[in-house]
Amino acid sequence: MNGIVTLQSGQPFTPFTSVFDPYRNEAFNRPNVVGDPLSNIPEGHSFSPAAFAAPEPGSFGNAGRNIIRGDGFQSVDLSIFKNFRFDERWTLQVRVESVNSFNNVNFQGPVTNLASTPGRYIAASQPRILQLGLKLGF
Repeated sequence: MNGIVTLQSGQPFTPFTSVFDPYRNEAFNRPNVVGDPLSNIPEGHSFSPAAFAAPEPGSFGNAGRNIIRGDGFQSVDLSIFKNFRFDERWTLQVRVESVNSFNNVNFQGPVTNLASTPGRYIAASQPRILQLGLKLGF
């Protein structure tokens, strides 16, 4: 029997606006923080998009780097295997393996572009995967 437990804290993220700024000739800028990103969070979001506003053209936003932390990652991988010996030369190994055994939902990070759907999760890591294997040795 084998097992691997993976527990990780959430990855930090930096929100940004993709509104084109003609004074600076670029489209990516940090927003202004106008409220608490962790209060009044809408359903299905990881932070409150209403806590941010686009900065004035030609200016930089006051949001810091990596001020939002995504969800953590939890996974337990298990495997069980048994060896059967038929004679001196022949062996058979039966193996059952499971990745993300408890089927935890692990999101891959929120959308941080305030011009699209900020704070929403749009991707998750792999669900539970079961695998059966046989190995014949001779």
